[in-house]
Amino acid sequence: MICALDAQPGDNDGPVARFCTLFQENPGHRLDPAYLADVISVVVPAHNEARVIGRLLDRLAPRTQLGQEAAAGPAAAPDTFEVIVVANGCTDDTARVAASYGPGVTVAEVPVASKQGALVAGDEAARGFPRIYVDADVELGAADIRALGDALSAPGALAAGPERVLDLAGRPWTVRWS
Repeated sequence: MICALDAQPGDNDGPVARFCTLFQENPGHRLDPAYLADVISVVVPAHNEARVIGRLLDRLAPRTQLGQEAAAGPAAAPDTFEVIVVANGCTDDTARVAASYGPGVTVAEVPVASKQGALVAGDEAARGFPRIYVDADVELGAADIRALGDALSAPGALAAGPERVLDLAGRPWTVRWS
């Protein structure tokens, strides 16, 4: 699904206002995920990422033949999490590549090349909580998203991040040594 959104950078109403209200209603800063939805939202801001976004989407919403499991492992069921790609100011095929993953990926296009605007637009399109924000050139799988969602659901958790792993095999010594 592709939809066009007129997000303006700096637009602070909508999800931000709802989020602040929820924090005020939950003084312990523990939000009940059932209050918003039982779905983790994965927001992917993408500016001219057509060449690399497939590495992420292959792991989250793989295009597989019926009855086959993707090489990267099982994707999440549609009722577990949603993936929202926000193509912002793209001059390449980022939106088309993301849309090719089918109904497991929602694609929103905003005309301005703005990461902040893309995040706001992604929040507007998202229906789940917690929200995971992932750059298009990062590789995370469904199990990683579930682990981040679990970490964010812990009492007092306000942020979570995966362990950084860099595959330096075959890289020049100047890259490996730094």
